[in-house]
Amino acid sequence: TAGRTTVVEEVPTADHTERLLRQFGAAITARHQPDGAWAVSVDGQRELRPARVAVPGDAAAAGAALVAALLRPGPGIALAGAGTNEHRGGLIPLLRDMGAELSLQAATAGEDEPMADITLRAPVQPIDAGEVAAGRLVDAGDLALAAVAATVAPGGVVLRGLSPTPARQAPALAAALRACGVAAEAGADFLGVTGGGQPVQGGATVAVDAEMAPAFLALGTAAAQPITVRCDGLGLAVPQLLNALGAAVTTG
Repeated sequence: TAGRTTVVEEVPTADHTERLLRQFGAAITARHQPDGAWAVSVDGQRELRPARVAVPGDAAAAGAALVAALLRPGPGIALAGAGTNEHRGGLIPLLRDMGAELSLQAATAGEDEPMADITLRAPVQPIDAGEVAAGRLVDAGDLALAAVAATVAPGGVVLRGLSPTPARQAPALAAALRACGVAAEAGADFLGVTGGGQPVQGGATVAVDAEMAPAFLALGTAAAQPITVRCDGLGLAVPQLLNALGAAVTTG
């Protein structure tokens, strides 16, 4: 398309496409607007060129693996080349705020898609947090993973200050958590989880979207009874990674 096309977002969303196209020579700029919105502009009809690009490991799979490891004391895990794009979500810093001992070693820089080697230190200690600022979470998938991690906190966790997108999904997430035996409550901008520091009962079938499904697969790895997750479009990355770490996830 000739000329400059600009898309304005209320809040920044994942910028995988912008970063990828820049590596192929596209002219793309992104900037904050005075009202806090995020404007992305593309100059059209620019000739693209071949490029060698590094593709990170799936961030949802990495998050599910880290949360599954946090649900029970035991050895740490190391994940190589996991996606850490801050516009994809804020799960890693939030887990740190909740008490997880995570270390990151950056594997890329510049315009490449951000990725890092992530290590969850052993021995893994239970999450222990009260109220946590959760405004950095940009989607329901990361909110679900944070909520599942909170189920092992002895005193419960309140994830407060949710941005609009995850806040809209919080009531459905709370209902699915309650079906699995977790005391959960959603408000206008918060999600409260009280797990009591013990494994959840499980034994439920939950119907969630592909964003939240990884969190419930992680929850099922530590539940007293199996959890069945019904969703479309999840793919095999999350089940395969959890199984590689010793879980027993079946698909069909």
